[in-house]
Amino acid sequence: MSGAVSRVKRSGPGSQTLALALALASAAAGSIIAGILEVADLSPVLVFSVAGALLLASGLTAARGVLVQRFARLGGGFTRTVLIARAAGRHPARSLAVIGLVASAVFVVVTVAANRSGEGAYQTQEKGSASGGFSLVVRTALPVQADLSTGKGQTALGFSPASVSALRKAKIVALREAPGEDASCLNLNQPKTPRLLGVPLQEWQREGRFDIVSEGAVAKEEKQGTGQAGAPLSAVADAASAQWILKKSVGDSLTAAGRGGRSLPLRLTGLMRGSLFASELLVAESAFVKEFGSDYGYQRFLIACEAADVPSVRQVLLRELESFGPEAETTAALLSRYARVQNTYLHAFASLGGLGLVLGTLGVVALLLRNVLERRGEMALLSAVGFDRHALVQLVLLENSALLACGMILGSVSALLAVLPRITSVGADIAWGTIACVMVLTVGTGAIGSWIAARWSLGGDLLEGLRSE
Repeated sequence: MSGAVSRVKRSGPGSQTLALALALASAAAGSIIAGILEVADLSPVLVFSVAGALLLASGLTAARGVLVQRFARLGGGFTRTVLIARAAGRHPARSLAVIGLVASAVFVVVTVAANRSGEGAYQTQEKGSASGGFSLVVRTALPVQADLSTGKGQTALGFSPASVSALRKAKIVALREAPGEDASCLNLNQPKTPRLLGVPLQEWQREGRFDIVSEGAVAKEEKQGTGQAGAPLSAVADAASAQWILKKSVGDSLTAAGRGGRSLPLRLTGLMRGSLFASELLVAESAFVKEFGSDYGYQRFLIACEAADVPSVRQVLLRELESFGPEAETTAALLSRYARVQNTYLHAFASLGGLGLVLGTLGVVALLLRNVLERRGEMALLSAVGFDRHALVQLVLLENSALLACGMILGSVSALLAVLPRITSVGADIAWGTIACVMVLTVGTGAIGSWIAARWSLGGDLLEGLRSE
C-alpha cells in the first residue's frame, strides 16, 4: 500500500488529481447503490460534478506531462507516428491550448445539453419518476369535503353509478391545500408564505413514489399524528424550488400562512428531486389537519390510471365536479410547464457556450495555422528527402486531428461523468443528437482549418524554407 502511495506521489500533480477524481467517482457510484449519499446528506449531482471537473483538470495536466516529457524527447526515425508525436511536443503549450480549448467547450456544451428536459422525459409513469406514477392532476376552486378517493365519498358527492364504476380502476389521492404563494419558477418573486399541501408522505415512501430524500421527520409526524407543541412543522420541498426560489436547504427554517393569518413556522426536513410539487411545500396530512382543521377540505387530486383511460377519467371528474370549479391537466403537461422555464435558462447558457465554442474553434484554427507556417522549413526539408506534398498535407492533418480528438474525448468523458446521475435518472431524455452534432462540428471545423493551413503553407516554392534549414 505504501509503495502505491509513493508511486502516486512521484507521478506528479496530474496523476494525483486523476486519482482523486477516480476516487470521488467510485465513492459516488457506490453511494448511489448503497444509499450512503442520503445518509451522509451528500448530493450525487454535486459529487459527480466535482469528479467530472477534476477529471478534466487532471486530464489536461497529464496531457501536458506527455507532451513535455515524452513527445518532445521522442526518437525512433522518420515514421509517420514519430513525426506526428514530435510535432505535437515541439510547442507543448500550443498543443495543450488546442486540447484545452476543445475539451472545455465540449464539457460545457455536453453538461448543458444533458440537463435540458425534453418532452419525452415526462411521458413515463414510473412511480420513482417526477410524476410519481400519476397520470392526471385535478384542482378545484372550492374545497371538496368528501374523500374522492373512495367509492363512498364519490357517492356522497352525488356521482352517478356509471361515474363511480368508471373511476373504480383509477387510484385517486385527495390532498388538502392551504392558500399561499407559488413557490416554483413560474413565480418571478421570492415567496414569503409558500402554499402548503397535506399529503400521505409515509405511504408514498412505502410505495416508492417520487424521489424523496427526507430526514424522516415528516413521516414520523404523519405516523404519530402530531408534533411537539410550538415546534416548527416539518416540510418537504421540491429540490429546485428550495434551492433557486426559496433559497433554502435541508434544516433551514421558513414560514407559511397558518390559520387566521398567523405565521406558521416550518422546518425544511426533506427534498424531492423533480416532482409535481414545485409550487408548494408538503407537510404530513395529520399535521395539516391539526393546524388548519378538516374544514379546508380537498382541493388537489392525483389520479393514477392506464394511459388509455386518462381521457375518460378526466371527462368524468370534470363533469361530476363541475360545481366546484375543476381544472384538469396531465402530469406530463404540468411538468413540461416547469421544464420550459428551466430550459429557457439552459438555452441562454447553451447560447453562451455556443459562442464560446465558435470563438474557441477560431482560436484553435489560428493556433494550428501558426504552427504550420512556422514549420515551413521543416516541410521543405521533408519534401527534399522524399515526402511528396500530399503526404505532408496528410501528416499535418493527422497531427492536428489527433489534438482535436484528444480534446473532444477528454471533454466528453469528463462531462459524461459530471452528468451521470442525470443520465441514469428515471425518464431522462438526453439530446444525444445535439451533443453528437456539436462534437462533429468542432472536430470538423478544426480539421478543415488544418487542411487549409497545410495547403497554404505548402503552396508555392519551398526553396526559401529549405535554405533556412
